[in-house]
Amino acid sequence: ISFALIYLEYGFIFYTISGWLLSVILIASAVIDINEGIIPDKITYPAIVIGLALSYFTVGVPSAILGALLFGGILLLAAIFSRGGMGGGDIKLALAIGAFTGLQGAFLAFVISSLLGGAAAISLLLGKQATLKTAIKFGPLLAIGGWLAFVYGNRLITFYLNILG
Repeated sequence: ISFALIYLEYGFIFYTISGWLLSVILIASAVIDINEGIIPDKITYPAIVIGLALSYFTVGVPSAILGALLFGGILLLAAIFSRGGMGGGDIKLALAIGAFTGLQGAFLAFVISSLLGGAAAISLLLGKQATLKTAIKFGPLLAIGGWLAFVYGNRLITFYLNILG
């Protein structure tokens, strides 16, 4: 479904192939995080390199570097200030997402995944399925935010700007 939606959005261009690779990375990371509670370096390190390499043909190398540093840096700060509340795999996955999506996409992926994380936390708290100390697996939320930013980022930003008006 992910591959088809990317193809329907962009047709068959290099950006599509990049999106398909990102989809595989994000789906694998999300599933492993749900099942094992980790996002393996075997996925994230190559993903960062692949995202940066493909950025020459997609978002541009400078934007990819800035996107990776922005998104990964924000999550690194979150890990430091929360004293380990954010895992290293999440930080490295954010670096990869930023490399694939560029600066604009990284910012959007951060906003989307943060909103999803907040909504998940509120839902769990209201349903009394969690406390303020309960860990939430953030990898799947990063994956959703990253995928939406990559595939529909321009549409989402245009929609938001039109609302502001």
